[in-house]
Amino acid sequence: MSTESSLRKPPRNTAAIAGVIFASLGLLIFPLAPFGLILSIIGLCSEPRRLATVGTALGVLGIIMTPFVTLPLALPVLAQLRENAKLERAEEYVHLLHLESTAYNEQTGAWPTTIDDYDSREVLRPLDPWSTPYRFEGDGTQRPKISSAGPDGAFDTEDDITNEGMN
Repeated sequence: MSTESSLRKPPRNTAAIAGVIFASLGLLIFPLAPFGLILSIIGLCSEPRRLATVGTALGVLGIIMTPFVTLPLALPVLAQLRENAKLERAEEYVHLLHLESTAYNEQTGAWPTTIDDYDSREVLRPLDPWSTPYRFEGDGTQRPKISSAGPDGAFDTEDDITNEGMN
């Protein structure tokens, strides 16, 4: 009987093993931390509990760490998405003014000299997405130049958004 007991394998807690693996990986890859925590909690119901306890602690740590790891990574991406949306809005508005100036020319035979020449309510947006007034340059003899100062807020710089080259 002593040989039989010495040949017997120690009990294995598969849920605890999987839990500690997923929880450990969850410290690097967040979506795995909750799975590791759940598996480790299930593993606490069986013997041996040592790995299940470690997995539970790692799973909780992974979940607590998530905002501190993901927010610094996500915030620059979100800021870039917001900036891209502003650029798109400014480009759309400059294009709208460009189209409106063509329509104005077709109706009157002249080009608008100020933004007040437009009769469309959609056109009356004085500030670009960065809170700088749009610039409108026209003398009535040719298509006006319409500009947004762009993100830097200064005209005649590389990031200006204009209707030059639009058809």
